[in-house]
Amino acid sequence: GVLFGFRDDYLKIVWVVGKSGMGKTEAARQLVARRNARLVTAAESWREGYLDALTDFALAIDVPQPKSTKGDPKAWPSKGTAERAIMKQLAARPGILCVNEVEFFSRRILNMLRAIADQTQTIVVIFCVPDFYREILEQGGAYAHQLRTRTEGVVWLDEIEFGDVTKALTMFWPALAAEVLKAASKELRDYVNGFGGWRALKRIIRNLRGQ
Repeated sequence: GVLFGFRDDYLKIVWVVGKSGMGKTEAARQLVARRNARLVTAAESWREGYLDALTDFALAIDVPQPKSTKGDPKAWPSKGTAERAIMKQLAARPGILCVNEVEFFSRRILNMLRAIADQTQTIVVIFCVPDFYREILEQGGAYAHQLRTRTEGVVWLDEIEFGDVTKALTMFWPALAAEVLKAASKELRDYVNGFGGWRALKRIIRNLRGQ
């Protein structure tokens, strides 16, 4: 509901926050599959290379690539040219833009996402870990304030609960003794919340079933 029930036109940023393995990437893929969202995944090169980030954004939203005199179809003559092309495309074809792995972001990239929310009808969904979210939005100053005032909502992906693990185990081993089930569920819950989340739980159960 938070993605599609916006109260004000300028509130077009949604944060999806969760630890590694809690389902952020899967949630982004579901938006792509069910809502025809566009997905761009940040990379290490974005930390210092703003033009690298712009190139990846342009490719994700099908911006026609410029002709390069150097033979590189992804080359843009300038950062400003790339920014204007992205804005023009999103203004003409608004929708949902998912951005994953934002730990590689620079402030300049976040400013571009804010500009997208300001200047187009595109909904920007930012997927990140809790530390990054707190670092960005809990700091003071005009920069953080600008992001907060454009945020429609925050979706927190919670850690795996004891009952989640119990349900998964009994689905495949309904005859497990109660004391075994309780002990196994606690051990698995503690492990997967620290190492890999849902992905780790699925992998462990798949391996156990194969034994």
